[in-house]
Amino acid sequence: MAGITAYEKLLNEIFENYDPDVFPVINPQTKPLTIYVDIAIDRIVQLDEIEQSLKLNAWVRWSWYDERLRWNETQHKISDIVTKKIWTPDIVLYDDIRTDERPMELFMPHIFSDGFVRWHALVTYIVVCKVNPRYFPFDEQRCPMTFGSWGYDSRDLALTNITERGDLSQYTSNGEWDLTDIPIDVKHTYFGPHMYTSITFTPEIQRKGAFYMVNLICPCMFMAILATFSFYLPPESKEKASLAATMFLSQMVFDIIIVQYLPSQSEVIPIIGRRKEVLSAVTDICRDKTVCSKECLFLVHETVLEPLAIYSVS
Repeated sequence: MAGITAYEKLLNEIFENYDPDVFPVINPQTKPLTIYVDIAIDRIVQLDEIEQSLKLNAWVRWSWYDERLRWNETQHKISDIVTKKIWTPDIVLYDDIRTDERPMELFMPHIFSDGFVRWHALVTYIVVCKVNPRYFPFDEQRCPMTFGSWGYDSRDLALTNITERGDLSQYTSNGEWDLTDIPIDVKHTYFGPHMYTSITFTPEIQRKGAFYMVNLICPCMFMAILATFSFYLPPESKEKASLAATMFLSQMVFDIIIVQYLPSQSEVIPIIGRRKEVLSAVTDICRDKTVCSKECLFLVHETVLEPLAIYSVS
């Protein structure tokens, strides 16, 4: 055919009898087909404590050998091709709760002359993440991401990890969270009579506490110290009532502000939230003690001291 390029000739030759719906194993003895799985977290977009979900961008990397996609590199002088017209594994993320997906099919696999297929894609996932804010704002969260084939069992596909840990080299720093590790775990689970292989990547993230230390914890500690000082002021001191009133108003404003920072969920109450209640109790005791001491001092003055003074003068 006139005007046909070497690349087009190679594609026509490879895909003349190729069916992308057929499993890519010619010899049944070579089953199961090994799928090499790896991910690299690109960025953490948001951790939603209320919805119990983690939104992130990740580089998803699948690779395998397709026995039907081989050619003589020396003859064709082409080492690799890029096309969508091939068989791809039906690997899905079991923990995915997205409504609008960015499917991997938008990204084309890379095929080499020895039949090696490399399929990389940048995907935005929203995964289920059980958040435990007990040690907020110094908490650490673990959000498992389990991948597995939807239709092929372990007799056909064998999922395996490339490295012992997920790739951290592509991570873009987040203002609130640090990505500390991505451990990997491969499991074999029976569903009915057949066994399926799954591979779990667990991003471990740690909250950066500097912002909360400056804007939450330090003011809380400062108010607690001031509240204790009011107990050492004598009842007749005018500053005692002023300090108690100021502390009470400050505590009210602080309670309004701190609620905006605490995770909004009821399953686990952060320890700092309980300490806030202790501070409120101390402030209330300080206020009540000041009022009672003032009232007692006034009653003593009215009922005892003034009559004694009048009696002594007379």
